[in-house]
Amino acid sequence: MKKIVLLSVLLFSIVLFAKEENKTIQIQVKDKLCGFCVEGLKKKFGERREIANIDINLETQLITLSLKDGQTLKDEDISAILTDTGQEVATIKRK
Repeated sequence: MKKIVLLSVLLFSIVLFAKEENKTIQIQVKDKLCGFCVEGLKKKFGERREIANIDINLETQLITLSLKDGQTLKDEDISAILTDTGQEVATIKRK
């Protein structure tokens, strides 16, 4: 019985830990971003219910998305948003 309880706790911890991962997505764009581009990106990403916060650094050309608890966002969806706003993805990293 102790083994079952211990195994259950371990599995629950793994699921909880896995859920906490990938809450932050960092997107490096290929082209230089301008202030107008930033506003368009914030508007488009802001329409997504999965996203809690959007940070765009003009100096590093890095877009950082914070996801709401229990939410995910596919790379394909990110690429589509960037394409719609005239940008091209260099890399997508999840933390």
